[in-house]
Amino acid sequence: MLSSQASNELFSFVRKSSIFAKAVIALLLIGYAISFSDAGVRVLGVTPGRLFPPSFWIWTLVTQSVIETHIWNVLIDIIVLALYERLLEPVWGSMEMMIFYFVVNAATALLTTIVYLFMFMVSFNSDFLFEVHINGLAGYIAAFCVAVKQIMPEHVFFSSPVGKLKNGHIPLLLLLVSIILRLVKLIDPTYPIMFAWGLMVSWVYLRFYQKHNNGTKGDHAENFTFASFFPNVIQPFVGVLANTVFQFLVSIKICKQTPKKYNVGAPSHITITLPGTDPADVERRRKKAIKALDDRLKQAEKTAWPEAEGEGSAEGRDEASTSTAFDAAATAEEEGSTSVQIEQEKSVSEVATV
Repeated sequence: MLSSQASNELFSFVRKSSIFAKAVIALLLIGYAISFSDAGVRVLGVTPGRLFPPSFWIWTLVTQSVIETHIWNVLIDIIVLALYERLLEPVWGSMEMMIFYFVVNAATALLTTIVYLFMFMVSFNSDFLFEVHINGLAGYIAAFCVAVKQIMPEHVFFSSPVGKLKNGHIPLLLLLVSIILRLVKLIDPTYPIMFAWGLMVSWVYLRFYQKHNNGTKGDHAENFTFASFFPNVIQPFVGVLANTVFQFLVSIKICKQTPKKYNVGAPSHITITLPGTDPADVERRRKKAIKALDDRLKQAEKTAWPEAEGEGSAEGRDEASTSTAFDAAATAEEEGSTSVQIEQEKSVSEVATV
């Protein structure tokens, strides 16, 4: 049972939570009550043999997420919802939270169903079709780990003399824990499968499809590649495999190649410095040219040439000096203009790394 302090904090969260979070919590409690009825679990949870035609119980892709058969799963779900609202909703907004919830849970249930259909085709065991019930928020919990890694990848979750446990390590670690718990039969057989698909679905959505306020889609940061979920030792191998799969999907038109564009003048992971492209440098060149022009003009005015040698000769020197000064100013001005043009037109495009 929960301690008194933990219970008070949980109730406090429920009171202060958004309408969407309150609705999900209420549905979870109702779903837990319904789970005591086998018929309720069968009708509201996903049954692989009934999701596709001829039965086509498509609504179960939505309702399955609020059906939990264990009270500790309900409590874990409520805690994760609290963390979602505290960490992610201020960044994403309520609407994006709702979209993420439905996309992750529906896609996780669908892909888990496909896994069990494949098991049936291999074994011809009809239990995989009609005795398996897919339900709960295992995929959504996995998605939370991925989302936290995205916004705080280097945050240290736990530090010890052996090493540091960062947010980036949590998704794969929890997947391994769920597999171990299933091997000792402490959790349902569907849980680790749903957790694994939750990781994949949420990463694909956040990586390629999530819309941002500036009109862009996805997050193509280097610290959010698929390989970054794995230990450093095997990241290069995972990266090669992931890129190969992605290029294949691009070649058959399932995915699109997404170029990354960098503004040379804006802060970015890639910094390119070209001589003379800085506005301050351009202004400095202009001032230097004007000063050189003034100095040469003053020198020409102060210099007295002997009239005996002829006025034409003195005028020639004067004109040559003035011409040289103007040439220097024009050259500097041209360099400044060219550098500005380079700054305005320079962009670097590279292929998005998966």
